[in-house]
Amino acid sequence: VTRLEPDCLYLINSGENYEKIAVYSGTALVARADASYSFDLSMDRKVFSYVDTDGTLWRVTAAGATAITSGVERAILSDGGDAAAFQTAEGGVYLLADTGGAPVLLSDDCALENVTLSPDGSAAAFTTGVSSSAPAGLMLFLPGKDPVRVCGQGVPLALSDDGLLYYYQMSSVYNNRGDLYAYRDGVSTLLAELMNRFFYGFPVRGWVGGRLVEWCTPVYLLSQ
Repeated sequence: VTRLEPDCLYLINSGENYEKIAVYSGTALVARADASYSFDLSMDRKVFSYVDTDGTLWRVTAAGATAITSGVERAILSDGGDAAAFQTAEGGVYLLADTGGAPVLLSDDCALENVTLSPDGSAAAFTTGVSSSAPAGLMLFLPGKDPVRVCGQGVPLALSDDGLLYYYQMSSVYNNRGDLYAYRDGVSTLLAELMNRFFYGFPVRGWVGGRLVEWCTPVYLLSQ
């Protein structure tokens, strides 16, 4: 038996392919839709987002559902739930630092899976070079500034609201070796050399011990 928190949102999937959703705040139904597979939930479980079959991005709270923008294929929420990043059918990735404001184009050459948002969503890190012949690069976007290139062949792992970025960079493609760095104010600091093989996966969320947690498989095998 799970105790329902009155201020938290709960999702129920149904349909042959689990494409139908119903969102509850406690026991009250606040949203129902034939959604796509692009769902996300804030870390405090008070904000939920989904993209419906018409490509509209919705933000759901205990007060109900609000349409944010259209022409969306996939979207992710910041941990705080106040911001979102989304990808359009044309391939552009946009940041909505305020879900009531105007979207800002981050890149037309990256995938949403390669985007990491800061907790409040004001900052974003992303990898370019996904769909073109241009060299790959790890980029950092801070509010009020143009994106800056951090390095090549880098993958963002975590980002703070004030621009502290943790990332790994491949040192050898052939034997899957890479190094872990921290970046701030134009300076990268080596934290650890990943001497052995590692495996990389996308950030995911799940329930552990009754709490919603987020983890990112990388599983790193560090040297002694």
